[in-house]
Amino acid sequence: MGLIRICLVASVMMMWLSSCGFELRHQPLSSKTLDKISFSSKTKYGHLETEIKKQLQRHHVALVPRNTSDVVDLKIVKSEMNQSTLALYSSGMVAEYALLLHIDYSLQLPQQEALQKQLSIRRYYRASMVSALAKDREVQFIGREMQQEAAEKILHQLMLVSE
Repeated sequence: MGLIRICLVASVMMMWLSSCGFELRHQPLSSKTLDKISFSSKTKYGHLETEIKKQLQRHHVALVPRNTSDVVDLKIVKSEMNQSTLALYSSGMVAEYALLLHIDYSLQLPQQEALQKQLSIRRYYRASMVSALAKDREVQFIGREMQQEAAEKILHQLMLVSE
């Protein structure tokens, strides 16, 4: 009776996890069409571009020149980071900020039309009046984390589209 109950609970948990969209992070890119890719961006040496190249390298995907016709083409069209005020202290100083990273990119599979995609990542952080110098470093750190997450999401989307 106990073994049946354990098997039933395990089966229900596996069905629940698969139905909610759960997936393992950092799983390898498994598609055959992703052994090589063409990648371009207006800013060649930005942090987002560097992160995307690191992710591709980590998944053993070779970068090829853009004019190759039989490979997937990933192009970062626009990437911008915006900061907005969410809350103020009674003295008028900013208490809380929101950072928004918005990326427009296109994916083009061989012999298909380009797919225009968008990605937005938002983070909130509190500004401390005591450590004003640390605020800039914190914003840079949060921005880099957001770009790293964006690179992972773009590659995940690339994997889904190419299957």
